[in-house]
Amino acid sequence: MSDMKPAKKSLSTRAIAISTILFTPVSLAITPPTNSDSNVIINNNEEIKLIASEGYDPGWEHFNSLKVGEDSNGSLLIDNLSLTTSSASIGNNAEGSITLTNHTNWQFDTPTSNIFLGTNEGSGTLYVLEGSKISGLQSIRVGEFYGDARGTLVIDGESSSVTSNIAIVGDQGTGKVSVTNGGTFTSLTQLNIGYVNAHSSLSANQSSYGEVQVADKNSTVNAPNILIGGYNTSSTSDTTGVLTVSNDGVINVNSYIWVGVSSNGTGILNIGGAQGEAAQPAGSINTPRIYLGGTNASTTSILNFNHTNADFVLTSYIDGKGQVNQVGSGTTTLSGANIYTGNTYISNGSLRAGTVDTFSPNSDYIVDSEGHLDLNGYSQTLNTLALAGTVTLSSYENGHEFTPTTLTIN
Repeated sequence: MSDMKPAKKSLSTRAIAISTILFTPVSLAITPPTNSDSNVIINNNEEIKLIASEGYDPGWEHFNSLKVGEDSNGSLLIDNLSLTTSSASIGNNAEGSITLTNHTNWQFDTPTSNIFLGTNEGSGTLYVLEGSKISGLQSIRVGEFYGDARGTLVIDGESSSVTSNIAIVGDQGTGKVSVTNGGTFTSLTQLNIGYVNAHSSLSANQSSYGEVQVADKNSTVNAPNILIGGYNTSSTSDTTGVLTVSNDGVINVNSYIWVGVSSNGTGILNIGGAQGEAAQPAGSINTPRIYLGGTNASTTSILNFNHTNADFVLTSYIDGKGQVNQVGSGTTTLSGANIYTGNTYISNGSLRAGTVDTFSPNSDYIVDSEGHLDLNGYSQTLNTLALAGTVTLSSYENGHEFTPTTLTIN
């Protein structure tokens, strides 16, 4: 038996709320796994707690598969343990939840290790809290097949992390991921948000919804590339993907973020508040390229600057056919070699140039009465300009003289 005494630490507001909801049930008896080939199913409304400081059977440290909420509801709390499994399913045709807390370490040990969250019209929720970690996954799938399937992943707290080779959020179901208060979500090959790749037993026209929110300082999403709103350009399924970064959250992408992939897909990238909601302080996006898909007329691809920052800077270059919206009260400075062809709407705040010819010459610019287009002393070329607000060519700031600046309208 283990007699570990976990150190107490303060919980974030989100973690306290989760604790209040999930940690109160009384544990029911269940036979512990006996070896690494054991398969564990927690259902029939069982509510199991594994707490290191209270002692536990060592069989829980290494077993084969874990299913929570398999055809009937179940929940599992793991506090300050290290365990190894080969696969996991949470919420298959029922409601299931797993909560990892107090530096729990969950490792997966095969090349095909997967976690499925919400399948076959089930609802699956996974909380990774207080420095807990999940690693060794081939894939994590949040909101898997069938339209009523719902999956939720919450990564909250400093050093809390989930790492997977592939991450899919919303595959013919609804998937939501929240990364807050210093958590980290890493996909080693690709992150798909709003993904439809029809299983052979399902209709090819299933729809999906995927959403990832990254908020708070040191909260991070890492991936070589991110696809938002579809799997490939030939897919005709209705799929929506939304990625929002706010309040000093960080997105690190090595190659590109593709916004709006499938022919009937919708992709939305929000910097600050979500689309249609109040502006928020911005997060940051570190990627060389943002591709606003729009492969045909039915693809929707949107980049929203909905923030309150006075000096947000985007260095990525933007291409594709989608649209760019400056909707928050803050100032957005662009410095990439942007060439996108969709419209640029400035309804509030300022869109500012950070270098010569950073405003896309292929875009039509619409500046509403509360909007401001600021060339900032750098000459620009626009396709067209519809102006109800203001345009500044150059300004006298910090003792610098006015800079000769040219605005060219094609």
